[in-house]
Formats: sequence, C-alpha cells, structure tokens
Amino acid sequence: MTPEGPEGPQDGPDVAETPEVPDAPEVPDAPEDPDAPGTPEGTADAEPEAEEPPKGPIRRAFERTKPLHGPTMLVGGVLWDFMTLRIDRLWDNLFLGVYLLGFALATVLQLRVHLATGMPGWLEKRIHWVHMGGQFLLGSLLSAYLIYYVRGAPLLRGALWLVVLATAATVNELLPRWLKLPELWVPLLTVLSFHYVLAAGPVITGSFIGSGLPLFVAMLLAAGVHTLSAVRWPGVTVDLSRVNRLLLGSTMGVGAVVFLELLAFRLDLIPPIPLTLMGSEVVPEEHDGYEAGFFGQAAARLGIAPTLVWTPGLRVRVKTPVYLPKAMSTRVLHVWEHDDPEKGWVRTDAIPLAITGGRPEGFRTYSSKRHLSPGSWRVRVTTEDERELGRVRFDLEKAEVPAP
Repeated sequence: MTPEGPEGPQDGPDVAETPEVPDAPEVPDAPEDPDAPGTPEGTADAEPEAEEPPKGPIRRAFERTKPLHGPTMLVGGVLWDFMTLRIDRLWDNLFLGVYLLGFALATVLQLRVHLATGMPGWLEKRIHWVHMGGQFLLGSLLSAYLIYYVRGAPLLRGALWLVVLATAATVNELLPRWLKLPELWVPLLTVLSFHYVLAAGPVITGSFIGSGLPLFVAMLLAAGVHTLSAVRWPGVTVDLSRVNRLLLGSTMGVGAVVFLELLAFRLDLIPPIPLTLMGSEVVPEEHDGYEAGFFGQAAARLGIAPTLVWTPGLRVRVKTPVYLPKAMSTRVLHVWEHDDPEKGWVRTDAIPLAITGGRPEGFRTYSSKRHLSPGSWRVRVTTEDERELGRVRFDLEKAEVPAP
C-alpha cells in the first residue's frame, strides 16, 4: 500500500499489545530499625541511655527545700550571733573578721561565674554551696552589727538600723530574682567591712577611731575583690565588654556606699560603738544609792520622761551607766539642755565625765544641777566629739498650792 502524503494516513507494521500484569499483593511495612544507617533516630554504634538512679529521701527533701536554703542560713546566722556574741571579746571580733574575709571570697567566686572568667570545674559545680555559705556569713555579720547598734543607741535610732540592716540581710534572697544583681554584692561587702572596722577597731587597738580608717579598709577590700574577680583563668576566653560593664556598675555602687556612710557618720546616725548607754535614772539630789535597773534601762531605750516636783533650790541628779570594753578608758559629756518656748532646746552646761571599761553593767557616772527652772529638760550623753549615745529627758512641774 502506497502512502498518500506526509499528512495522510500511513500504514505501518502491527504492534503486539502488552498484557496487563496483576497488582502484587500488599506487604505490611517492616518496623523501622533505629540502628539502621541513614535513619535520623540513631546510628549503629548508639547505646541505650542509662537510667538515672533513684534519688534517696534525703536528696529529694534537699531539692524540695532548695528555695529555703538561703533564708534559713540568714536566720541561722542571726540567731547564732544573738545567743553568743559579745562586743568586748577580742576573739569574737577576730571571728567576725574571718567571716568578713569568707564573705569576700564567696563574692569573688560568684562574680567569676557571672563574668565567665573561669575557675576549676570541681568548684564551679559546687557554686550553690558557695552561695549558701556566703548567705550564712552575711547573716552573721549583719546580725552582729544589728546587735551592736540596737544595744548601743536609743530605740528610734536602733529601729532605723534595725530596718536598714534587716533589709540588707534579706534583699539578696527573699526579693524577686531581678533584684539579685551581682553589681550589689561588692557594695554590700563595702558596708560590712566599714562597720566591722568601726566596731572592732576600738576593741583590737584599745582606742577609738573615726570614719577614715574604716572607709579606707572598705575601699581597699572592694578593689581587691574586683581585681580577683576579673583575672582570667588559663584557657578561658573573656568577654571584656561584659566584665567592664559589670565592674563599672559595681564601682558606682561602692562610691554610693562610701558617700552614704560618710553622710550618716556626719549626721550622727551611726552610734559610737562600743560605747553603750546601759540605762538612766533621774532623781532629786537627796535620793541615796545608784540604781538604774530594768525600769531605768527601759526609760533610756524608750525616751520616757519622768516628772519631778519642782521646788526652789531643787538639785536634780542624772545617772547614766555607760558600758565600755575592758582596758579602755575615755570621757563622755553630759550636755544639759532646757526647752525654751521661743528658742527651742538651749544648752546650759556640758559636764565632762571620765569612765573606765570592764563593768558588764556599765561604769557608774552621773552629773547634777541646781537652780533649774520648771519645764522640760534633757541631758544628752555624748562622746567628746559629741557623737550621741543617748538622751535622758525629764519634766519639772511646780507643786500645786492648795487654795486658802
């Protein structure tokens, strides 16, 4: 047969059709082999993960109570020092010095963790214990100063320091986490070291010191902690911007502490420990004996003003036992002041009184004054540079004359 043309129908050889193959039976999927090569679930060399051994009851209890560890250490430090601390014992002050150095070391280690400047691995794994130890030492030191100041100052000033020191003792543990800034640790250490030297210096040296030496020691210790915190551990890469930023904030905090401590010292807000006014009593001159027992101590702490009947020529005696550590001696002033309705408190006399330490109930001292006018009076007990230990107030009222 001849084709008609390129576009016409064409004849060609016949092609045999392929017979249809029936579908193969479905085979169930084989379970995946986690050790087969190429599977994302594992490799042929992987081993089953070891199960963690069950925790004992002590470990479970430890982890459940973990949030309470820091506050418990704080409270434990306060209670321990309250029961055992004596301001006049040299060994107590030396132990507090060890506590201060221990807290400084804990501060260095915790700062090194935050700065990522490195430390031995075995120590980094136990940083929680370092933190707990630091909290115990912090509570011990703050409670010591709290005991010193509350005993050595009138109630209102003692209450002020109670609030300040109690707040400082708990803020690092009990407030939300965003307030636990590492920039606050060295300023807090500065506060502790300043008050340690201020309190322990007279007991160790046998003489009173001003604010200069405590501030110098506090700033020197802060500089040492900053330096030890920033030193790079061998083989560790340090982010210098992070280190500089944190140390700058910490240094600014130290400067603020120094300023506030100087201001408090100048405004006489810091009691002149270890001098302590143990009590007070206001009596007429003819009153015999020297007793400033429980009620006298309460009057000195609370500022209670007894009332005496005024008569012409009345002589009033003010008794103020003052505690001073053994082997120390100094002088205090009885500053007599009268409340003038127009001028306010007017000084009339400043009587120096020599005292010697060593009596647990305080050195017995007093002053007296005659020809007092009726009205309100007070005697401020101060050091020679007029840092106040306490005030003794009393009122003089004229006797009522019965009508004829």
